[in-house]
Amino acid sequence: MLEAIRALRESIRDNDLPRAAELIDQHPFLLGASTPFGTCLHESASHGRLEMVRLFLDRGADINSRDGVFDAGALKMAASEGHVHVVNFLLGRGAIIDESEPTRSPLFAAIYGGHLEVVELLLAYGARVDVRYTGEHMVNMDAIEFAVERGQLEIAAVLRAHRLH
Repeated sequence: MLEAIRALRESIRDNDLPRAAELIDQHPFLLGASTPFGTCLHESASHGRLEMVRLFLDRGADINSRDGVFDAGALKMAASEGHVHVVNFLLGRGAIIDESEPTRSPLFAAIYGGHLEVVELLLAYGARVDVRYTGEHMVNMDAIEFAVERGQLEIAAVLRAHRLH
């Protein structure tokens, strides 16, 4: 089992789509196998591997599964790395914008990484600017306040403009 997981992770890292498909066909359990980095879908999203994401979803991966260190979804993983093409694909396939915790929020992840284009896309799909979080590093903070705190002033301006509409 560990060998198959390791091989699948390598195929994702190397962007070897035929090998990933072969491994999933041989070991269907790999679609839901959990690692500290998440499932194969999470890792593919994090690496910006759009065709891998498509493969795993087409083979039955749960688009909204939460996994990995942050117990977050693949959408958050793609947003945190600025992979707008993967974020767009996942949203188009029905991914839910998880706003339950700041560590799960794709909007906060995009703000943290300074990914303006991802922020704009998430807003277009209904991400909420006004959700307030209290956690280990924040007290009653919304997306605008988080952007300002992170020094993401251009993103903060976009969030303010969006809130006004």
